[in-house]
Amino acid sequence: MLIEKSGGGEKQVVGAVVMFDSDVDAVCSNFIARLPIVHGYSSRFCLYVHAAAYRGRLTVPSIKQTTGIQNLDLTSYLNLRWCFPPYAEQCEIGSYLDRETEKVGAIVRKQQTLIERLREKRSALITETVTRGLPPNAARAAGLDPNPPRKPSGVEWLGDLPAHWETKRLKYLASINDESLPDTTDPDFEMSYVDIGGVDAVRGIVESEPMTFGGAPSRARRIARDGDSIVSTVRTYLRAIAPVRGAPDDLIVSTGFAVVRPRALCPAYLSYAVRESRFVEAVVARSVGVSYPAVNASEIGKIVVPVPPDGEQQAIADYLDRETAKLDALVAKIETAIERLREYRSAIITAAVTGKVDVRSARRPAPAERGLPNRARRS
Repeated sequence: MLIEKSGGGEKQVVGAVVMFDSDVDAVCSNFIARLPIVHGYSSRFCLYVHAAAYRGRLTVPSIKQTTGIQNLDLTSYLNLRWCFPPYAEQCEIGSYLDRETEKVGAIVRKQQTLIERLREKRSALITETVTRGLPPNAARAAGLDPNPPRKPSGVEWLGDLPAHWETKRLKYLASINDESLPDTTDPDFEMSYVDIGGVDAVRGIVESEPMTFGGAPSRARRIARDGDSIVSTVRTYLRAIAPVRGAPDDLIVSTGFAVVRPRALCPAYLSYAVRESRFVEAVVARSVGVSYPAVNASEIGKIVVPVPPDGEQQAIADYLDRETAKLDALVAKIETAIERLREYRSAIITAAVTGKVDVRSARRPAPAERGLPNRARRS
């Protein structure tokens, strides 16, 4: 088995274990420890024991360091006794769990595929509405022309727009990075800080961290207010773009964001205009660098956005709020189902490796099937 013994950051992987089952020799990072299995014990069984025994047990003194890069103390971490059945039964339990967990895994993968499709639909809906206007039924309900004439936008990637719309560079519609905390800020000033990792491309701002100015990183400077939109200017491939809605007065975001403040646009419409896929691709295309691509905030201001009349901007934003909320609710239900499936998988593993289920019965035919020919059993 291979165990991750060093790590940290956005995705905590310290203590994660996988089985190396290739017949080709390999070399791994020194952040990974090799755990050879003692003769007479099943690797598959030991893998499942680890899954049952160490879930949620990554605490001091298992780790030598609790901040930054965490390092696992293997001696402490693996100092746990377990009951092991005979080798043949270990193998049988391992095979049983391989079959059962794969069934759960197949369902989870299907659900994850469905989530991906729903998110693609969400993205396409925003792009279509921001660049083409409301669908006919929604336009009628809003008192708008359901089939307005169209005209070339003059921007290749925008294509044709409703004839009564305009196009302008973002810098003429919004200001960028209006406010920042000065170096003279009181060290005891309390803030809610948002870094790049606290923004999700779909869910928006998902995490903020309370801290004082004196204890904050030097990049904690940009002031963001309700109605603004924040656009990541570093690691632009993450597409960390989000509206600022219901923000606290002390919200501060990283200098890795451009804070876009609407001046001649409806704030809600702006929040969708900077999240539509063609705008996002334009931001990524202007980025410089390979491993750590970044874009200058002034370049973001040069990107052209479609500009409907004021009332239509609000109607578009209201429509997208309703429709994206429906899709987000579906995704949330599926995510809940996936979490329950994973809990069920964990319960199966724990029950099997602790002897609470007799896996031998899993291979026995049901009483009604015993004595039947193989063809009858298969059918």
